[in-house]
Amino acid sequence: MEFGLNDSIDYDRISETIGLYGIVIKASETNKVIKGDLREHFLNLKAVRTVTRLSDIENLIFFKETLSREEVEQLVAKEGHRVEHREVVQKARDLGYFHILTKLLPKDMVVPTSFETMGSIALLDLKERQLGYRFLIGKAILDSSHNLRTVVNKTKFLDNVFRNPSLELLAGEDQYQVKLVEEGVRLSFDIRKVYFCSRLHSERS
Repeated sequence: MEFGLNDSIDYDRISETIGLYGIVIKASETNKVIKGDLREHFLNLKAVRTVTRLSDIENLIFFKETLSREEVEQLVAKEGHRVEHREVVQKARDLGYFHILTKLLPKDMVVPTSFETMGSIALLDLKERQLGYRFLIGKAILDSSHNLRTVVNKTKFLDNVFRNPSLELLAGEDQYQVKLVEEGVRLSFDIRKVYFCSRLHSERS
């Protein structure tokens, strides 16, 4: 899969349609039902809302995607709620970078699960086999965060006297200025020129 620095991910291609069952309730009773005895059975997906507005007076509350119509009907038999079925699009972009990359990377490739963030910059340290997909990985991470503006990857070991890293831009803005607050102190620096490790917080304190 060819993917370059300026390419975009086609999220519609990897989004999924799932079938869900829900109960129709009065809008005025929504909070009571959500917090009631059935709460552990309600839908809990990041990309799909648990409650959908049907009208000014009615809402639809979805149950977990694993439950069948018969199971939902049994759960609400006492209350007598009407059960309805809906086909809902689970938008991949809203599910987070791990889910996105699981869909797009080769099945036998490990998806990066951790990386360092400094201000609005994500600093990756990709393995050799992941480098061929580095722009795709960077774009997925950037798209999945509201706080990041730049995603970079270390391109070599810290082998110089100042230990400042050599970086490659993977996604976002071509800017490397970090601004953050640590122990009440405002810090501002260029990560290409300064060695900074957030894990050494206690030493700086």
